[in-house]
Amino acid sequence: MSEFEGLVTLGRAMRTTSARMGALIQLESDIAYLVNETHLALKLKFKEAFGTGTFYAGEAVSSASRVQRRDEKVLFEWKERGGLKRVLVPNKDSIKDNVEAVLAEHFKKDGMVKVPTDLLDGLSKDLLVTRLRVEGNQIHTVQRRSDGSVELNNSYDLARGWSEAEYPNTEQVTVFTADLYVLKGLAVDLYLNIAGAEKPVSVASRLNFNASLLGVISHMVYEV
Repeated sequence: MSEFEGLVTLGRAMRTTSARMGALIQLESDIAYLVNETHLALKLKFKEAFGTGTFYAGEAVSSASRVQRRDEKVLFEWKERGGLKRVLVPNKDSIKDNVEAVLAEHFKKDGMVKVPTDLLDGLSKDLLVTRLRVEGNQIHTVQRRSDGSVELNNSYDLARGWSEAEYPNTEQVTVFTADLYVLKGLAVDLYLNIAGAEKPVSVASRLNFNASLLGVISHMVYEV
């Protein structure tokens, strides 16, 4: 998977019922910013520059070999059947400053724990919310239907290096399941910081399309 194809795949996975075009993406050289309504803000760093422009994941051409902002448009260009094809879509308003401000205020590197990517595999995307907490050397996830008819409880060991380490216990925080689930199949590793019950969750990861990720997942202050 190419870097741009991976970026578009991630952006399309951030689609919701009210954001049907997926994430809004701003690509600037070797940096990409993604936002999903007000729930999820991500910053991706790539190993090399490959494009510019601000667009929705759903309108991007994932096979494009060239992505370039041209005044009020974004050009996607690719080869197909020996010919060169181009699509132009409107360039959207910048989101860079907003994402950088969110990360500066809410992203917390200190206190991050390395979480097995199995946690993502264990989530049911059909259950709207996921509750997270760290206790001892484990991270716990709880998913429950609003009527209580279904409840999933999973626990995963946390380890650092060759030996297990003691981690401070955290309060339980509730997030939208979809905001974690978007990393399934893309995350090579996964780090989370659960700062408190009413604070955003910080996330960091290496992705399988030559990108590293920093982000903030909004907490939910009500129970569903």
